[in-house]
Amino acid sequence: YFVNGVNDGSFVGIVEKDGGFVYVDYGRIEQWETAVAPWDGTWWYVDDGVVGKKYEGLVSSDYGRCYVKDGKVNTAYTGLVFDQNSYDKVWYYVNKGVVDNDYKGLVYHAGGYYYVSSGIWQQYTDTMTEYDGNWYAVTNGRPDYKFTGVREYYHESLGEYRDYYFENGKTREQSTVAQFHTQFSKRKDSEYLELAKDPKKNEARLREMVDEAAKNAGYDAPNLYHGTH
Repeated sequence: YFVNGVNDGSFVGIVEKDGGFVYVDYGRIEQWETAVAPWDGTWWYVDDGVVGKKYEGLVSSDYGRCYVKDGKVNTAYTGLVFDQNSYDKVWYYVNKGVVDNDYKGLVYHAGGYYYVSSGIWQQYTDTMTEYDGNWYAVTNGRPDYKFTGVREYYHESLGEYRDYYFENGKTREQSTVAQFHTQFSKRKDSEYLELAKDPKKNEARLREMVDEAAKNAGYDAPNLYHGTH
């Protein structure tokens, strides 16, 4: 890269060349560079040293994985992005144009909600999660509004698993999660799991155990157990 006939070895950025734009790194065109680079107030996608204004997808950079659309980092976008180049073909959660690897919770995308952990949509995960002050059951990475029953959840702060009762996809009351602890003893946990292997045969006992747990958690509605969900 020359300025007034002299090579500027300190220049880093994008310049126009032969009707297109190329990436210059310390005075030299980086012909084998794939990255994002600043130019005119925007970060642009560079492939083999050339600005790719039609590219869309995720690109690794020194600042994290960036979501590029029409060749530039889309800092206005927050949502899920499918990485077709990834080995596992996963969806990443992007926050203001950059993959947020620390995010855990629900994300609204394309008319629905998805459960994200470590910045990735967990499409094969059954769990529970908090969103906007409410706790929801999650099945295969999506809120399960039909789920009624008990779901196990690991509390990192407590260092233990606990069981919680859900009805129609969420805890009946919405205050603190401690209210929804089903109070199963370890003996009953094991008994419940064993009986649940044949729910039709053991429906009466399963119903009795769930109703008892719900009552201990402060619920008084009868027949809370559902054999299928």
